[in-house]
Amino acid sequence: MLNATRLAPAVLLLLQLVCAACREEPAQSRSAAVCPSIAVAELAGSPGTGNPLPTSGGGVVSVLDPAIVATPDIAGARLGQAEGRQVLELDLDQGAAARLRSFTAKHVGARLAFVVDGRVRQVLRVLDPIVGNGLMVDPGDPDEVAALARALGDGRCTDAR
Repeated sequence: MLNATRLAPAVLLLLQLVCAACREEPAQSRSAAVCPSIAVAELAGSPGTGNPLPTSGGGVVSVLDPAIVATPDIAGARLGQAEGRQVLELDLDQGAAARLRSFTAKHVGARLAFVVDGRVRQVLRVLDPIVGNGLMVDPGDPDEVAALARALGDGRCTDAR
């Protein structure tokens, strides 16, 4: 004869495992990418102005608000190559692309910060006006470039932080 007090915990555990295995996870949580907070903003021209942000090298730079480009403005992203390095190619929506083109046309020589999750990953100097609908950046770390391309690739990060 089976001892019911010994068998009950085993049956309960088995039922919990079966229920956990067949529980349907919401579609949103299965497909939702972790969206990084991205910004492209002008560096402040003088010390003490703007918002101070840490750099990947351990320094601090100040950026001006509002950002020219933010995560919701990114229509897509992919890996690219430039000068033998892996870079991140960002496609911008029409409004952000127009803002970036206008800014770079009026501010050749200005410096822009590429910010990921509150940390400046690259400082860019505007050498020529941007004429396209995108931007190429090199955060420096190939693993981070690949992770950002995966997270931003399909342009679904429109409700990011």
